Amino acid sequence: MFGFVILIWASLTGGGTSIFEDKRNFSVYFENVQGLTRGSPVWISGVEVGNVRSITFDKSLRKIEVMGRVQNKVWHLVSADSKAKIGSIGLIGDKFLEIVPGDPSAAPLEDNGVLVAIEDDIGKVFREGSDAITSVKEIARNLSEIMDKINSGENTLGRMLSDDSLYIRLNATLGSLSETVERFNSHQDEMFESIEDGVESFGRLTDALLDSGGTVGRLLFDSTLYGDLTNLVADLSSIAGKMESGEGSAGALVNDIELYENTKNMLARLENLILDIEKNPRKYFKFSVF
Repeated sequence: MFGFVILIWASLTGGGTSIFEDKRNFSVYFENVQGLTRGSPVWISGVEVGNVRSITFDKSLRKIEVMGRVQNKVWHLVSADSKAKIGSIGLIGDKFLEIVPGDPSAAPLEDNGVLVAIEDDIGKVFREGSDAITSVKEIARNLSEIMDKINSGENTLGRMLSDDSLYIRLNATLGSLSETVERFNSHQDEMFESIEDGVESFGRLTDALLDSGGTVGRLLFDSTLYGDLTNLVADLSSIAGKMESGEGSAGALVNDIELYENTKNMLARLENLILDIEKNPRKYFKFSVF
C-alpha cells in the first residue's frame, strides 16, 4: 500500500520526469492560465523537462503565480532572458507550460528566478474574436437605434421618409427640370445656329485684323513701321539725353539755374508791368482826336 501511494504521488507531481531527479524551480506570472493545472508538464522545444509545481493567486500583483521545476541537466537552457507561455495540445486539449529559450550566450536563470510571460496565440485569437463580437454587437445596437429614429421621423432621414411635402416639392422640381430640358431640346437647332454664326463672325473679324493691308495687320506684319517706331524711340532717347546733359536751348532751360532765375524774374517784371498798365493806361498810351 505504501508503494502504491508513492506511485500515485509521483504521477501527480512528477509528470513525465522522475521524482528522483534533481530539479530547479522558477516562477512566472500570468493574467490568465487558461486551464493550466498543478502537475501539467513543462516543455522546452517540445521536450518535457519538468512539471508545474503550484498555481496560486498573488494579491499584490493581481496575477496568478505559476511555479514550475525543470530538470537540473537541462537547466542551462533556461537563461535569464528566456520566456514562458501556456500552450495547448490540440485546440482544446491538455495545457502545458512551454519555456522559450533565450540567447545561448546569456547566463542561466538563478534558482527560483522569475521568467517573463508571453501571451499565447490561441488565447489572443479568442480574445480578439470576443472583442470583434462585442464591436459587432455595438454596431448592431447603434443601427437599431438609428432605424428606430428613422421610423419615428425624428432625424432628417426620418422626416424625408415620413413627410409627404418633401416628395411633393421634389416632384414639382423634377417636373420643372423636365420642362426646361424639353424647351432646350426644342430650341437646340437655333442655339447651335447662333453659335455657328458667332464663330463665323469671329473668324471673319480675325481674318480682317490679320490682313496685312489693314491697320492692325500692318502693325503686326510691316517691318517698316517697326523700324520707324524704333528710330522714333531712339530720337526721343537722344533728345532726352541731350536735355539731361544740358546741350541746346532745351537743355539749357532744363539744367541752367541762372537762366531759370532770369526767366523767372523777367516773368515777374512782365506781370507787374501788365498790372500797372491796367491801373494807369494813360501813363503809357496817349490818344488825341485833333
